[in-house]
Amino acid sequence: MEQERLVRTIEEVRQRNRFISMAWQGLQSSLNGMDTERAFFHIHAVAGFSRQLEQMLWNREGEGEERARALCRTLEIDEEAPAFLAHVPDMLDGTAGRFERWMDGLGHARFLGMNIMPRGTTADFRQDEFLRSLDPETMVFSWQGSSINLKEVHRVCSTIESATDTWLRRNRSQRL
Repeated sequence: MEQERLVRTIEEVRQRNRFISMAWQGLQSSLNGMDTERAFFHIHAVAGFSRQLEQMLWNREGEGEERARALCRTLEIDEEAPAFLAHVPDMLDGTAGRFERWMDGLGHARFLGMNIMPRGTTADFRQDEFLRSLDPETMVFSWQGSSINLKEVHRVCSTIESATDTWLRRNRSQRL
């Protein structure tokens, strides 16, 4: 990858990490303020931007594979995607059809739309009867049966953001 393009791409990787950090901070603030709807807005933002980041760094489809591997080598990060990102594409499928299939799987249309409680504290509902659920103790987010550990997302993104900052500082003279 030519140097100018590499610099711009790494700057964009850094920016998407910053978006994840901002969404994480918004999530923490929303949880502290007990604003459930805003909390889930930020959770979906974390998931969405982590999916974009995954596509930039660990895309293994066609032409994107070599670019992704080159970025990982340049930033000195693992060339294999963290396992927890495997569920993110499913989580981001917000189509009506997926929602209908999820309700069909419940066998009824009784569910809670949003739940922020530690797992197992609501005995009247099965865990899969929450459309959106966050365990604030573990920061595991579940959406229509798919789960992701948001602490792990934040940890990995912080590591990547640090790697991009370091690389950009070292290569400052090559920035446009």
